[in-house]
Amino acid sequence: TESFGEFYSGFVFSLGTDVRRAEASAQASAAVADHVGRQKLSLSAVSLDEEAVALVQFQRGYEAATRFIRVIDEMTEVVMGIGA
Repeated sequence: TESFGEFYSGFVFSLGTDVRRAEASAQASAAVADHVGRQKLSLSAVSLDEEAVALVQFQRGYEAATRFIRVIDEMTEVVMGIGA
């Protein structure tokens, strides 16, 4: 009962609506995937502050070991000097 022009107009409108819904759904899915990806990275990422603290701790340990070896070396020299 409708003309070809009316049928075609309705078909194009319906197709456009479906395409727009599909685009909106794809954008929403991409936003969710991006959010989940960011959450995953925030859980598994390396904290620069924690790494800096660890480096300082290792440096302090190295310095303490160096002082200990220096004291042992000096004590050995003193002991060797006593016997001579």
